[in-house]
Amino acid sequence: MPAAIQTPNDPRSARARIFWKTFAIFAVALAALVVVYVVRVLIPQPSMRALGGGDPYEYDRLAKSLLRGEGFSNIIWGLRTPGFPLFVTLIYALVGPQPYVVVILNLMLGALNVVLIYKLAALLLEDRAAAAISALLLTFEVAHLDATVTVMSEPLHNLFLFIALFWLVVTIKTGRWGALLAAGVAMGVALLTRPVSFYLAILLALALIIYRRGLWKHAAVFAAICVVFASAWSYRNLYYVNNFSLTTTGSYTTLFYKMVSVESHATGRPPEEVGIDMAWEVEQRLGNTDVTREEIEEYSVGRSENLHGNDPARQELFRTMIMERVRAYPAWTVIMTGVSLVKMFDANRTIHFPAWAQLALMAATLTLAGVGYWRAWKELPAAEPHRDSVLRRDNRRGDLRPVPHPLSYSLHALYPDVQRAGHPLPVWPDHAGPGRPSGQPCLSLRPTARSRRARRPWRASLG
Repeated sequence: MPAAIQTPNDPRSARARIFWKTFAIFAVALAALVVVYVVRVLIPQPSMRALGGGDPYEYDRLAKSLLRGEGFSNIIWGLRTPGFPLFVTLIYALVGPQPYVVVILNLMLGALNVVLIYKLAALLLEDRAAAAISALLLTFEVAHLDATVTVMSEPLHNLFLFIALFWLVVTIKTGRWGALLAAGVAMGVALLTRPVSFYLAILLALALIIYRRGLWKHAAVFAAICVVFASAWSYRNLYYVNNFSLTTTGSYTTLFYKMVSVESHATGRPPEEVGIDMAWEVEQRLGNTDVTREEIEEYSVGRSENLHGNDPARQELFRTMIMERVRAYPAWTVIMTGVSLVKMFDANRTIHFPAWAQLALMAATLTLAGVGYWRAWKELPAAEPHRDSVLRRDNRRGDLRPVPHPLSYSLHALYPDVQRAGHPLPVWPDHAGPGRPSGQPCLSLRPTARSRRARRPWRASLG
């Protein structure tokens, strides 16, 4: 019996094209990461420090402590949320303490993140060319390459973050509670991988309400899920160090990274010297006169209490010293807000990316994004209703008027016979309501269960 011929409209043929396109994006992204890993890590000097500086040592230490059955009592857990250490622990449990296996999986996660960006952009922009450009920009983005070829938490965090963003867009387009729950759980795991995601979770919940006010219940549930995840780990910190928060570092990062960079550029002194002086100043102002400068110099950020401890007086002093330097160097504070974010990739790197080149790349990325948003905005018809608007009969005036559909996906995919405003529009009898006699024709906004199962309009843009 001859094999069936696949026509261009054959669903199997469409699925095959989507698969191979996705696989090609994954392969290109993975190849770029492998090249960077070989050039930056394998050829120069393979070592734990080459896999991310001091952070891999902490992840390795936490994973081994869990395997020894020590639980979450280690003081470093105040600094590190459990997501990535648990990931490393699982790998160690399966293949032994092999950090390079973690790197290999990180490379695959990094390539998978590029695929997710392509899918997210295709769903959001409904433009495959724009989606391909988005994936290409992430493939060769410096921070993405730098963080992925290491034993660092960024690839795993970004994976769950992109999954959360994807399902949030689906929620906005369809209002489906299942998509909202998937987004909330993914975002909860993301903030347990990198605590800074908690601020983004708040903004995303607000974005749901701003984009569509009718989704306020969805936004509340999304925020509640994120709060549950954050509270679970915050309770651990409350139990061990009496600090109900995702991380106990407080203002440490701003003082010993941002302000060291500001003062170093403002005064022309080396950042190492500024950091030591700042850590020494902390101990002197706290009255710890028994601490010697030699002890400070052994650890670039001073005593370990700065990094892992919960000391309200110390954290308050951090904030005071930060504001003192903001007032002393206001111009450099503004300048280094952007520059210091990229300067951190200059230190101890085999491949040196000058700050100006990274700033240029950042500017190009933001410019392309701005052009895309501007073009999308200009293409929206000004005098016509939005394409997702439908015509509903105005019971008071007796005519049809455009009203925004509560779900943002196009009704043309759901009801092929529906035409845009200004074209002949079939109407269906709707239920009786206030001011409307039974059987008066109007466009029903409630798709049937059969139509919901048969068509998923948001999936059509993912190819």
